[in-house]
This record gives sequence, C-alpha cells and structure tokens, in this order.
Amino acid sequence: MSQSRQLAVIMFTDIVGYTKLMGSDEEYALGLLRKNREIHQTQIKKHHGDLVKEMGDGILARFASSTDAIHCAIEIQRQAQRTDLNERIRIGVHLGEITEENNDTFGDGVNIASRLQSIADPGGIFISESIQKSIRAQADIQTRFLGEFELKNIDFKLRTHAVLGYDLPITSASKIKELTGRNWKERALSSPILYIVIIVLTLAGWWARKQLVSNERTISSLVFLPFDNYTGTDTLDYLMAGMHNALIGEAGKIQALRVPGTKTSNAYRDVTKSTTEIASELNVDAIVETSISCIGDAYCFQVKLITSFPEEKQVWVKDFNVERDQIVNWTRGLAKEISSEIKITITPGEEALLASTEAIDPAAYDLYMKGKFYLNQINDASLKIAERYFKQAVEKDPQWAPPYAGLAEVGLYQKQMGFVPATIVLPLIHENLNKALELEPNSANTHYSNAVNAVWTEFNWEKGENEFLRAIELNPNHAYARIFFAHLLTILRRTDEALSQARKAEELEPLDPFIQGLYSNVLRRAGDCKAAKEHADKGLSVDPNHHFALHELIGAYECIGSYEQAFQIKKHIPPWKQLWEQYGATHFMDSIFRVQGWTGVLREEIKLSEKYGIYGQDSFVQYERYLEVGKPERALDYLEKLYERRNPGLPYISSINHYKDLKDNPRYIALLHKMHLPVD
Repeated sequence: MSQSRQLAVIMFTDIVGYTKLMGSDEEYALGLLRKNREIHQTQIKKHHGDLVKEMGDGILARFASSTDAIHCAIEIQRQAQRTDLNERIRIGVHLGEITEENNDTFGDGVNIASRLQSIADPGGIFISESIQKSIRAQADIQTRFLGEFELKNIDFKLRTHAVLGYDLPITSASKIKELTGRNWKERALSSPILYIVIIVLTLAGWWARKQLVSNERTISSLVFLPFDNYTGTDTLDYLMAGMHNALIGEAGKIQALRVPGTKTSNAYRDVTKSTTEIASELNVDAIVETSISCIGDAYCFQVKLITSFPEEKQVWVKDFNVERDQIVNWTRGLAKEISSEIKITITPGEEALLASTEAIDPAAYDLYMKGKFYLNQINDASLKIAERYFKQAVEKDPQWAPPYAGLAEVGLYQKQMGFVPATIVLPLIHENLNKALELEPNSANTHYSNAVNAVWTEFNWEKGENEFLRAIELNPNHAYARIFFAHLLTILRRTDEALSQARKAEELEPLDPFIQGLYSNVLRRAGDCKAAKEHADKGLSVDPNHHFALHELIGAYECIGSYEQAFQIKKHIPPWKQLWEQYGATHFMDSIFRVQGWTGVLREEIKLSEKYGIYGQDSFVQYERYLEVGKPERALDYLEKLYERRNPGLPYISSINHYKDLKDNPRYIALLHKMHLPVD
C-alpha cells in the first residue's frame, strides 16, 4: 500500500443548499450538478490542476501553483455568475501538506481547504494565509484579511483572507464578527464555570440593551442626492448635474460599495421625503447630501453623511473650498474620504484610480458640463448644441479626455437615431474614442462607449464584450455598461448571463425608465413575457410617457398574447398615432383589428410602409412585421438589406425569440455565419 506526503495547493468547492434543493426539485438540482461539474472540469484542466474526486456536490482539486488555483477559482465563480449557479458555489483554497494513498488525497491540507469552503460567502473564495503570501505579488489578484478564525477540527487559529474583485461578494462586518466571536462562545459553553459567567453577563446586559439600541451599522451602500444650490444663482443646473454625476461615477469605482445611479438619485430632487424613507425605498444604508454655497475662483461645498438606522443621524459633515482647476481631483478625493469614513475596503487598483490627479482648465470644465447637459436630452437639436460645447472644451484643453468621449457619444446617438449618415459620423466616432482612450485609458465611460460602438456599429462581438467587461471592472456600479452588456449577451444567446447582468443594472438604477425598458427587452427575448411586462410597467410608473418603455410594454403584451392592450397603447403613441392620422388610417385600423385581429393590423402596416415608405424601407421593424405575419422569406429580404446598411437592430436577429423561428432557414443561417453570430 503506497503512501506519499507532499506539499500541494488544495481547492475545495461545494454548492450551497444542494441537499435541500434535491428534496424540493430533484430534476433542477441534478441539472445544476451537471452544470457545476462541466464548469469545474473545464476550468481545472485549463489552469493545470487535477480533479481529485467528487463527493456529491463537493469537488476536490489539486494544483502545483497557488496562482493557477486562484485564477481557476475566480474563473469558476465568473462562469457561475452567468448561470443559475450564481452565488451558489463556495470555494476554499489552502497550501499545505497532503497525503496520497490508493489514488486518494487526504490530510490537514484537505481538511483546512474544506473548512475554509464551509465558511466562505456563497459565490465567494476564502483562502488561507499560506496562499495569500504566495500570491501577494500577483497584481491581478486582490485579497482582504478577514481575521483569525477557529475552525472545526483544526487545532489552531487560521488567518483567513477573501479574494476581491470580479463581482465576488464582499464579506459583511457582521459575518466577520460572527466568525470571530463564535470561537470563544463554543469554548465557554463547554466549561461549566464560564457557562455560568456567560449567563450572569447576559442577564446583566439584557436591561442595558433594552434601554439603548446600538446605532452601529455597517454601511455598504449609499445614495448621493442631487446637489443643493445655495449660491443665489439659478443658472447653474448644468454644473450641479455634471458634478453630481461625476461624484457618483467616482464612488462607483469602489466595488465594495453599492451606489445607485444618477437617474435614480435625481428622482429624489425636490422631494419632501425623509432620509429614512429614501434609504428604505432604495435599500441603502446611508445618504450623502452635498450643497454648494459659492462659486468664483473656488467652489464652496458642504457634504453630509446621514444614516437612517435606527433613526436619522448625521454621522459626518465637512466643508470644502475647492480651486476651480481642482474640481476633478476633489470628486475623486471625496469618494475616497467617504469610503474611509464608513470603513469600506478599497483595493489597490481602486486606490490608484481615486488617487490620480489632473488640473483642468476651468473654462474647459464648464463647457464640458454644458455639453453633457445637452447630450442627455437626446434630440437632434440638443445633440448639435452638445457637439458645439464639446468642441469648444477641446479647444480650451486639448489634453483632457472627457470632451473627446463626449463627441464620440454625440456621434453614436446621431448615427443610432438617423440624424447624421453613418458614412459621415463613423470616422469621427472612431477618431474621438481613440483620442479619449489615449489620454485616459482608465475611463469606464469611454470603454462603455467603445463597447457600444463595437457591438452596434462594427458588429465586433469579442471587442464589445472585452470593452464592456473593462468598463464594469473600472466601475462595477455602471448600470448602463451592465444593461447593454446584457443585450450583447442576449444577442449571443447567453441568456443566463444576460439576465444576471440585467438584474444588477436594475439594482443600480431602479428608477430609470430606460433601464427598465431595456431590462424588459432582455426578458421578452428570453421568453419571460410576464416579467417583461412588469418591468415595462415599472419604467412607466416613473415616467408614464417614456417612449421606449411604452414600446416595450407593447412588445410584452404581444408576447403574452394580450393584443387588445397592445393595440390600444399603439394607436395612442408616436409614431403610429401621427402616421395613422396623417394617412387617414386610424378608424380603418380599428375596424381591421376588430375583424382580423393583431395580425391583420400588422399586414396593413406593411402595406402602408410599402406604399408610402412611412416607416423607412430599411426599418428593422418591417422585418419583424413580416416575420410575425408568417412571411419569413420577405423578412429575410429585409435582413439582407439591413446587413448592407449596418442597421443597429440587425444583431438582435440572433436572440432566442428570432432564432427559434428561423433556425431551419438556410438564408438565415448563412447571415448568422456572415455576422459571426452563434448558429447553434
């Protein structure tokens, strides 16, 4: 019987709650187990490890390198995030001595990895200090020391660390406290004398706890309310909005902090709700209020941090006098100072992003903020004004990246909405994006714009995915990067991943009707028609006239089969209301719907479009109509025209709701091949 001892890196994983799941839904549980096995087998092999054995839902693997083991663990969790295994897998990794005998592996090394796994956060990775020391020179792996914990059947306190980044969970202060505190409690309960002492202390402390509720609460989420303007000047809306958005963007770089986005924050402008009410509605731990009282050679700010539990309480306040050319540095420094005040752990990478400094020409900053203000209005006239301001900002400060990124955003909107021909605007988009990235390679917003351009203009899916991931890495709270990444994943038919990103986007911008509409679109294409309607309704509860949310509500009703509701909305909103009235078709469409139903209305819309060109001969909507009325060949005629024109709607032909109808059509498959989209 051969036996050998050696030093090895051991990774132990399991699925949280698997036994209970087997009892309630065996088929679903077995499906998860197969998916879990596939992910592990692929990643362990890819990272040069050996899968030693499976124990039900637990997996034991061995590696020669700590770096390989951690990269493998990270990739397993990243793959899980894109499936139903999201936040279900716990991983423990330890470097120690193991014993091998009869093709089996055991010993302290295995026991410690197993115990680390048992206390890890669902979706997280806990490692021992021996692993942390061996990987600390790896710049792409960040860790956080949690404490010294006594683990079952381990006869010494184990210094334990958590791996950070990559959307891994942040271990809460309450859990660390529990892990630290449970050790002496377990020992005490085994000692009669200490047991009595505990009872006495417990009874003595009971009355005090009844009299005083602790105000201590871990802050891991906060909302930055819109700035209050106390300058006496009422023409600074553009500046207040820009600074507010910039501060949210800087704080959003901190992964351990959840920061609701600008649209959600702006929903609380000029409201009379209390801090407690706002915090409760947004499920945040604290609120930041910022006011500006003077503007000249410097800005005068006051910033307050207010918690809402167990009662409204101002826990921090500070006044700032900021030179105008230092405003960008101030927003970064403020985000860092607040994180320090609430004891949030910042990774070295985040520290570097928030520590970077640059002096900005005040005139260029002012022009840029005016450009952003008009950019966000998104119409033909406002985009032209925004473009003018961004160009003036570039003239003032040619080495500042944001105005170039602003010009690229203007071009993207103009192309998407058909305001400027693609042949004219595309070279400008590329030129400005490249310049912005050259000047500021760590801008989440510019990488986001680059991703949008890559997907909906270049049809370059790999570049788009890499750029979205880079934007999210730089700003994990970037809701728009996440929701449009969800759309790319929908196009690539990676539905579980798409839904995961869309959920995270909505958590960050719950009161943004556009985000809700985009989420509704993802759900509808995934086949969840009821949820699609719910999110379209959520968007319209914020803005009842939001154009995109209304269109998605029509799509959701159509998906459900509630054609009466879809028709009633359609005939009362642009562009159908105006077009039907212009061509005298409103009453006609009513009678068509009553006699022929929804399909009859679509047929008549096709005729109107073919006769008058009122929807545009290269409209993606026209392709969808032909598909819905059962004319796939005519639909494909339109697709082929759309491909030649690089229509931004074209990538969606690969989504599940289109693929299931056309997957047996050779022309459709040929187009998927041509576009490098998945064909099976």
